Amino acid sequence: MDNDRFVLPSLKASIEELSDDMQVIWTTSDGGQAVSNCLTASTRPKVLLADMSMEGVSGISVCRRIRTRIGKVDILAMTAYSIDRYAEKASLAGAQGIVGKSDDQQIVTDPHHRLRRDVG
Repeated sequence: MDNDRFVLPSLKASIEELSDDMQVIWTTSDGGQAVSNCLTASTRPKVLLADMSMEGVSGISVCRRIRTRIGKVDILAMTAYSIDRYAEKASLAGAQGIVGKSDDQQIVTDPHHRLRRDVG
């Protein structure tokens, strides 16, 4: 999920192109839709890559809404701003990790590795 609907296709293509074992099952620029997709078994991802600066429903709110209802989705927050700006808020809202949008391709294409590294 990203606040820029024009970034979503290139982000999806990059993840799928650079990772043999990852598939993007949906994208959205709507935080409410992301929550709904995560709560529905047929559209629930293993990992949600969640932009923190969304319009309408914030990325923090999306994390909190998902985490309070279900624990089955790993949430990796991302931001174009300094990670320090959102790290604590994202963690308190239920995200297991955070990356900058400018981080290297390895981090973006292997969120499970990043989540393990951030958690411990």
